[in-house]
Amino acid sequence: MTNVAAQTVVPSSDRERVVEFTGSPDVATYLSAVDNSVRQLARTSEALVVSLGYDTVKGDPHGNWGFPPTIFAKIGRLLADSGLPICIVQEGGYALHALAACSYAFAAGLLDQGVPPV
Repeated sequence: MTNVAAQTVVPSSDRERVVEFTGSPDVATYLSAVDNSVRQLARTSEALVVSLGYDTVKGDPHGNWGFPPTIFAKIGRLLADSGLPICIVQEGGYALHALAACSYAFAAGLLDQGVPPV
């Protein structure tokens, strides 16, 4: 899932997902899309490779979305619930003041260390 302009990215296989939003989605809409994508991918995959960017967090100078860092705990939990091995490649996020909170929340969710409310 990525925040790119409509129809500028297409999946290269059935094991790749692109979800387009018209503008910044709310937290519930975004998490629902992540959940749906993870479930679909889990059906045909032996592992998940995730390019994890924190540029959707509020205040990121390169993003225009406004999610709180705690959303990453929910995303981590959704990935862990797939039951598949997961490889994380952290690749974005430029709101330096929020990176530690985003990373902590993601790891807490992934490792089932408690998921704070979003």
